[in-house]
Amino acid sequence: MKRTVAIACVFVLLIPCLCLGETWEEFVKMREKAEAPKMIPKGGLKPDLIPKDVIIQRINQGQPVEFNSDAILFEYGLAKVRPECMPQVTVISDSLKDPRLGHVPKFYVDGHTCSIGSDANNCRLSWERANQMVRLLVDQGVPQSNLVPRGFGKNHPAYANEDENGRRKNRRVVLCAAGDNRSTNLTDAQVCKEWTPPGGAARYGTSDTTSGAVKPSGAVPARPSASPTAQTPPGGTKDIPKGFTPR
Repeated sequence: MKRTVAIACVFVLLIPCLCLGETWEEFVKMREKAEAPKMIPKGGLKPDLIPKDVIIQRINQGQPVEFNSDAILFEYGLAKVRPECMPQVTVISDSLKDPRLGHVPKFYVDGHTCSIGSDANNCRLSWERANQMVRLLVDQGVPQSNLVPRGFGKNHPAYANEDENGRRKNRRVVLCAAGDNRSTNLTDAQVCKEWTPPGGAARYGTSDTTSGAVKPSGAVPARPSASPTAQTPPGGTKDIPKGFTPR
C-alpha cells in the first residue's frame, strides 16, 4: 500500500514537469494552433503599418516602438517574417538610416513571446526572431554594428496572457535606443539564457566577437531539427530556464 501511494505521489509531481518539457516540434504545433485563429482575414493579411515619422518621433522621445503581431507577423512558431509584413521591415530600416536618428549609436532589437510553451522554447524563439529582424535590417543597409538583438522569452509580458488578444500583443519585437533609460527598463542581465552542452550550438545571450552584437554564438537555425536538450553544466544548473525538464 505504501509503495502504491509513493508511486502515485511521484507521478503527480512529474505531471507539471512533463507539461513544460515539450519538444520543439510539439512547441511549433502549439504555436501554430495559438497563432493561426483569426490572424489572416479574408482577402489576405493587412498589417497595421507604423509609419517612419512615428518611429523616429518615439525613439527621439525616449519611447520604445512595439511591433506586435498586428504589424510584424512571423510564421507559426518560427523566426521567418511573413512576406506581407516586409513593408514594415523596410519602413524600420529607412527610419534607422534617417539623419534624425543619426545621434543614436545603437538600437536594441528585443524579441518577446507569449506564455504558451516552456521557458526554454520561448527563450529560443525570442532570440531567433530578434536575430532574424537584425538580419533583415542589415540586408536593407542598416549597419550591423548599430543593432543589438536580445531575447527575453515570455518573462516580460506587456499585456495579460489570459486571452488571445493579449497573447497576440505579447508576441512582439520592440525597437528602442540602447543606453536611453527612458526607452526601456530591461537590461542585458535580464535576457533569457539556455545552456547547451560543449560542442553544441552556443548559449543564448553571449557576445559575438566577430560582429560586436549580443546574440547566440554560432549559426542560429531557422528551425532546429531536434528538440532542445538540457544538460547540467559544471557547477550547477543556474542557466537552465526555469521549468525546463528534458525528456
